[in-house]
Amino acid sequence: MADTPAIKITGQGSQRQAAQLGQTIAEGVVSALANVEQPLHIETLRLQLPAGVGNADIERAMCDAIRRRLRGGRN
Repeated sequence: MADTPAIKITGQGSQRQAAQLGQTIAEGVVSALANVEQPLHIETLRLQLPAGVGNADIERAMCDAIRRRLRGGRN
């Protein structure tokens, strides 16, 4: 099994907010990969979202970014 990836966050906010954001990102990854059957390796996935964005928007951004990578796009 692969090592747990490091999640790096920059910007303003508390440790608690960062933990909540990490949980939301993890849920987005799980949602995006729910039906993926092929092997997948993503070294780095970057997202840039506006301040105050909601959990649904974060999850949608994660799904979109992962789907782009699955189609061979850059992110």
